Amino acid sequence: MSRLLGYFSIAFHLALGLFCLGLGFVGLLGGGGMDIALLPFEPENTAGVLAGAGLFALVAVFTAFGRSGLSRSLLAVWSLAVVGILIAAFFRGSYRFDGMEGFQMYAACLGVALLALPGSLARLRVR
Repeated sequence: MSRLLGYFSIAFHLALGLFCLGLGFVGLLGGGGMDIALLPFEPENTAGVLAGAGLFALVAVFTAFGRSGLSRSLLAVWSLAVVGILIAAFFRGSYRFDGMEGFQMYAACLGVALLALPGSLARLRVR
């Protein structure tokens, strides 16, 4: 079961990393600020942060197959950061959901991220 969660975690974080990288590059190429209310960054910094986070996620995913504990721990750090940002957004007073549909989308994203968290932690023990 932990191996299956590990593969799910890798697939989820690979997709999330590619999405963040693509969104960040589009924002950087567009030259304008990106206002994503879920993220706690200033609009003029959001594109760069997303591109950097996407690169970090891809490095974390590809090093998760390594043999050293340090390289496999990057995926756990990334996974904890994703869950932490999603939980922090819920408690941030400035963030508002766009109706029940917005809350359901948030809950689904948080659920998938929480499901991927044990899989990324399980990669720490894989030899």
